[in-house]
Amino acid sequence: MTEQRVSTQTLAKLLLLSVRRVRQLTEQGILERARDPVTGNEVTGRYVLLKALNAYIVFLRDHRHIDPAEADYQRNRARRMSALADIEQLRLKRIHGQLHHAADVEFVMTTMITAAKSRLLALPSRCCHSLQAKTNSAEIAEILRDEVEAALRELSEYDPAKFEAATEEYLASIGVAKPVPTDGDKN
Repeated sequence: MTEQRVSTQTLAKLLLLSVRRVRQLTEQGILERARDPVTGNEVTGRYVLLKALNAYIVFLRDHRHIDPAEADYQRNRARRMSALADIEQLRLKRIHGQLHHAADVEFVMTTMITAAKSRLLALPSRCCHSLQAKTNSAEIAEILRDEVEAALRELSEYDPAKFEAATEEYLASIGVAKPVPTDGDKN
């Protein structure tokens, strides 16, 4: 069987490498150039296909010959891919209402606290007419307690719909719509 010889460009295409990388591997002694059968000298830009393929496969199997720059690149790429996956998980949680922007939480909580504050500050004016004729302190205390409890109830009633509405508003502002459930979805 005769040796099939290929150019550097052809070998690069077959190995899915750049021509420059094939030359680097040759300089590192991983790939060997073809030799002239008469003189035994290397033939520039030519490789014996089968020998080159085998040498490259052995190189890939042998982890001791990994280029440090390539290893750094692969490690950094893996870290980046992991970070992107984490970001996508957070986005998915936001879309499903399991995670909220701090600004959304701050807005909803400020609204709830402001409403309760307004209601508590309005107690004197709201109760003064109904308390004017009262002389029984237990009756006065009962009326005031009911009003204070009503005001505090607003703070204790967590409404996820308020956070969902703030999230929907934010997603709409950045051009991301909430996914519409399909027939296969149960939610």
